[in-house]
Amino acid sequence: MRGEEKLTVYGAETREEDSDLSIEALIKSIKPEEG
Repeated sequence: MRGEEKLTVYGAETREEDSDLSIEALIKSIKPEEG
């Protein structure tokens, strides 16, 4: 679970594998879970 690295990867180099995970992490960072 590396949120910062995910965002860094999303900003610098989006990997096809991690693209979805990065976007999801980015969304979570902006909009936390609403349970």
